[in-house]
Amino acid sequence: MGKFTFGTLILISLAVSCVAVAPEPKSEQTSPNNTSTVTPLATPSPRETAPLLDRIQAMLDEAAHLDYTLQEDAIAEAVALYLSRPDRAEFSDAELARELQDLMERAGLWGTPPGMSMIGVETVSQVYVVGFGHIYFRIEIYWGPPGQPLEHATIAEGNWVEEVRWVGEELGVISSSVGASGYTPDFSLLRYEGGEWRRVWPAAPEDSTPWRDFWITADGEASFAAEDLSLVRTRGSFWGEPAEMAFFECGACPHRFVEIIWERQGDLYVPQVTLPESAPFYDRLWEVALPSPYATLTEFLRRLRKGDEAGALQLAANATVIDQARALSLDHPASAFIAHTPSESNPLLFSDYESTDFSPQYEAHFQAPAGSGGHWLLIEIRKVV
Repeated sequence: MGKFTFGTLILISLAVSCVAVAPEPKSEQTSPNNTSTVTPLATPSPRETAPLLDRIQAMLDEAAHLDYTLQEDAIAEAVALYLSRPDRAEFSDAELARELQDLMERAGLWGTPPGMSMIGVETVSQVYVVGFGHIYFRIEIYWGPPGQPLEHATIAEGNWVEEVRWVGEELGVISSSVGASGYTPDFSLLRYEGGEWRRVWPAAPEDSTPWRDFWITADGEASFAAEDLSLVRTRGSFWGEPAEMAFFECGACPHRFVEIIWERQGDLYVPQVTLPESAPFYDRLWEVALPSPYATLTEFLRRLRKGDEAGALQLAANATVIDQARALSLDHPASAFIAHTPSESNPLLFSDYESTDFSPQYEAHFQAPAGSGGHWLLIEIRKVV
């Protein structure tokens, strides 16, 4: 397929609201140098569009009876055909999404009421980014002129599309995974080359992408931090590994939160941090941790359990706190605890994880940070009286 002129950038996201409530879509932004206009297409009569819709319905009906893996591809083909309809310029974003959703519901592909979002910007051609809610777990991009099935490709895992930013021949797509276990945003950089869209960042496989282990967005957010695609801001909660953490962390338990600005360098995004990627992961994590009593307590005990008394002392008002922790056997590598109060609580109450008594056993007291950027300091750890 030859290179097409950039045009109508329409973002469709279909997400099921029965599991989690997705946020409202954000405003669309387009290339500032694009001043093209659209010449409206003549609206085909119902007689002309009915055969196309019947064909799409038949494709979705057949997809509903396929194996899940085959079903995904079949649905994607039906959507590509639907978005090619020659009268699409005559409908609003919401109308197109509603009709497509109705076709899927009639095929039995939607068992519960879905949530829906849509953003549209008009230029002279069309690109669609689509999230399918809980029909299947991937984000698709569709492109091409009306009147023929659009080309399409998978760009990320997820089920909701938050925001798309178009700059030159690139797209920045913020998407997310919404489910019973929480909400996790993601970001993809796409580029149009050789007649097709491809994902530039993160590269595949994702675990080979530099700094990808630092993409921490669970129950947080991702957003553009500049007018172009140069900066992305992330915020999220971190779940520690049992081998490193003194605390058991469940979905409803307190967590540490991190906030990172990602700076574009060529085709990579790297965090604005001082420690190199080769530094120990938990040392790097502490650099971007947001201050809270829980963050200080977990890091204090992690260092003490590793034998890093000097590092633990950096998080305490004095050496007496280390003596208190040892007297309570909180430094034992095999010990595990669970917090009873929110991460910002002062004092923070906790107990042995395997205790049969669910009452708090310990309390940690803190001194608030002296200024911005500082961390809470432990001033006392004692048994609950």
